[in-house]
Amino acid sequence: MRELQPHSLHRLVVRVCLGPALLALALCAHGLKLQAALPESIGAISDYGNVLNHSGRLELAQRAEAVGSSLGMDVYILSTWESPTPRVEDLALGIMEAWGIAGDSSLLVVFLRDDLGDWTASVQVGSELQRYSPNLRQGVSAAIETLVSNDRIQEAMIAVFDVVDGGYGAETDAPIRAGSSRVLRLVTVCLALAAAAWVAWRRVCPRCGRFLRKDVSRDPLRHGRTGWGARSSTIYLCPKCGYQRSGERARRSRRGPRPL
Repeated sequence: MRELQPHSLHRLVVRVCLGPALLALALCAHGLKLQAALPESIGAISDYGNVLNHSGRLELAQRAEAVGSSLGMDVYILSTWESPTPRVEDLALGIMEAWGIAGDSSLLVVFLRDDLGDWTASVQVGSELQRYSPNLRQGVSAAIETLVSNDRIQEAMIAVFDVVDGGYGAETDAPIRAGSSRVLRLVTVCLALAAAAWVAWRRVCPRCGRFLRKDVSRDPLRHGRTGWGARSSTIYLCPKCGYQRSGERARRSRRGPRPL
């Protein structure tokens, strides 16, 4: 009996399907390895590079807490000598994803020291913060550029908070203003609905829904007064169905009180 051989098309299909699968598996393994090699967050100030002493680290942590309380912005600073990637921008982007702050109202500044002892820095801003402070990243980068090139990293860390507190932080109260404006719009809508309900109750016919016609007439005999202090009688009439409702209000005469 003749043995059947597999068709060449079958081998081609297997190779086409197996190639992308192996590539995806390799990328996943590389991503997991890269994420495992990234430094973990130990608070607002992750000083793996030993740039700060204890008091300096405590001072910056307090400033980060104050910025979070007043402006609603989370500031993270990382200094390190080790990185799974040589480019500080790639490290900062990986940190944003690994720490789960890419979509938050967060500011991340990463300081990386290379094998030659030179420092580089990267500033990243979360997407929520980017909406309200589009110039924050450029402002912080410009403020620390010279300091980083001269290896004055502690001063650069302080400059980050100086920029946030000194001007760019004013932009970040936009979420607060947005929340206040939403409350104001809600109050305005409620007042408008209340006014519409009052007008409907006061000036709309309960029978046919037409607007009532207002008729004001002076009636001094009915109230026993003339001249100053006379009262006006108000009647609301429906021109369609004849519905009628009366109301009264005191009105001072335009001529004022009569002389005795």
